[in-house]
Amino acid sequence: MTFLRYFIPLIKEGNNRNIQSTVYWSPSRKYNCPLKHFENLKSLAKEFSFNIKRINDKIKNNQITFLIESHGHEYFNGKKISLTYMTDFRSTYNDYIKKIDYCIFPNKMFLEKFKLPNSPKNLFLGSPKYDVNLDKNTILKKYNLPDKKKCLILFPRYRDMQKIDLIKVIEELKKLDFEVCMKARGKEPCPESISTETHYFEDESWHPHTSMELISVSDLTINTDSTGIKECVMLRKPVLNFKIKPFEATLSFLCNKKPFHAEIKTPIDYGLMKQKVDYLKNISRHDFQETIDKLLFQPNSSKRILDFLKLPVWNRCSNPNPAT
Repeated sequence: MTFLRYFIPLIKEGNNRNIQSTVYWSPSRKYNCPLKHFENLKSLAKEFSFNIKRINDKIKNNQITFLIESHGHEYFNGKKISLTYMTDFRSTYNDYIKKIDYCIFPNKMFLEKFKLPNSPKNLFLGSPKYDVNLDKNTILKKYNLPDKKKCLILFPRYRDMQKIDLIKVIEELKKLDFEVCMKARGKEPCPESISTETHYFEDESWHPHTSMELISVSDLTINTDSTGIKECVMLRKPVLNFKIKPFEATLSFLCNKKPFHAEIKTPIDYGLMKQKVDYLKNISRHDFQETIDKLLFQPNSSKRILDFLKLPVWNRCSNPNPAT
């Protein structure tokens, strides 16, 4: 289900071109398994007019297929287009690039930063995940949130939990008059002793995805070196980062020394939070533009991708297993 946030914007662009799409799925036994969320999948299929089919054997057609990090490539004969998923490509790209026709990166900087080989198969067309309309009032109603100043905490990995006292973080935010929201992944939920102090969410919605919706209606995001920084930049939301990972954050190049980003290192002095938040109050949407222009991409990636493929209106666009 996680991959639907990439596929549905492409499906919607295909619908505008009279292209019928099919999403192929298979069980994954994970928290995001389509079988666990099948009613949700059927609802999305109806809303966005795509077919859904369980994949068991090789698909006998020559249609264009979109993949995430080449997952499921062995089932399809036609042209295969792989989209990158955050930074997962770092460990898999060299193996799968020979098995696909094109690999779509957000920006050429991602190739250079992670020292991947240049190839005529590499395309720098952005990410369809961000081709989504996020309406504030609709989101507030959807999640039953007050129209007040909000801070979203992106819940850290269990590995790093002992390095940060989230109760203290929440207390400091409440002193600054924030409504505190918490977003955790289904596979690493937040302990109830912490979550009950916030408006707590996991993966409530697959498209638009819960994380993006909550970031979009928040005034500040608390991050802990996660790749969620990319979503914050694209949605032009300031970030207070607690540097608690045991290694350099993979997307640190998007935020280091940027005006929209403040940081507190370990050992954490929670008394610094007010100073950092006060600094971030003065950030404007314009402060994100240079990073978006140079390191990320402009809107309408789905249109750029389908334009590149030059799909005639009578062609069919097939989207593969979102759960592999």
